[in-house]
Amino acid sequence: MVISPLWASAAIVLPLLEYTWVLRSPWLLAFCAVGVAQCVVLVIALQLARHNRFQRSITLVCIGNWVSALLVTFIWPPLLPAMALVAMVPVVFAEPYVRWQRGLAFTVITGVCVLAMILAARFTPVTDAVDQAPRWIETAFLVIAVPFNALHVMVIVWNNAGALRTSEGQLAERAAELAASRTRLITAADEERRRLERDLHDGAQQHLVALSVIIQLARNADRDRAQPLLTEASDLVETAVAEIRRLAHGIYPPAPGQRRSE
Repeated sequence: MVISPLWASAAIVLPLLEYTWVLRSPWLLAFCAVGVAQCVVLVIALQLARHNRFQRSITLVCIGNWVSALLVTFIWPPLLPAMALVAMVPVVFAEPYVRWQRGLAFTVITGVCVLAMILAARFTPVTDAVDQAPRWIETAFLVIAVPFNALHVMVIVWNNAGALRTSEGQLAERAAELAASRTRLITAADEERRRLERDLHDGAQQHLVALSVIIQLARNADRDRAQPLLTEASDLVETAVAEIRRLAHGIYPPAPGQRRSE
């Protein structure tokens, strides 16, 4: 909305002063009417932006600028260089905030608008306001408006480029963080796998080996000696089952019913 004061001063105040002190031409009043309409469009777009309707706000500003620049060029053809830059400012500003399809459409429309402005400046008859007004007014306007709008476009371009570099840096940091997190997860998973292997080897596996030996002894023992061996085997089975449950509890979360019972 930086161009709103520019429109208010260049498209309303200056033509009114020229109409009052230099030349009473209806074309100057038409110039003022275009400036007033564009300022109204900018105010409405600002209200839309405050309500987070950025797509509508940007679209309204672009359309208003295209129409205003074309009308001003038709009224005052020598102002073509300044108006061409004015027509491009909203599109350059809007590029980071719209989808690429709409941005492409804005770019094409801007090119068509500039072409229409060139044709209007080339083939429109010179009005009395242009023919009779002092040349220093036109020169002063171009000297001020063209560098200002060119600088405005360049500032927007550099700002967009800086925002893009910042976004790329943030994405690179996020990618590095995700890679580091993935590495930590893989390392933790490997350590947990080795721990489970060690616990199985030192715990349940040892109990099962001992159980196998005791059962074999019980098979070969007489009736009196087999009973204590079977009792010991039963204890080893319970110990092995408890060990396996402990290991499984660390791998799988408990079921909802088990969690409530605990």
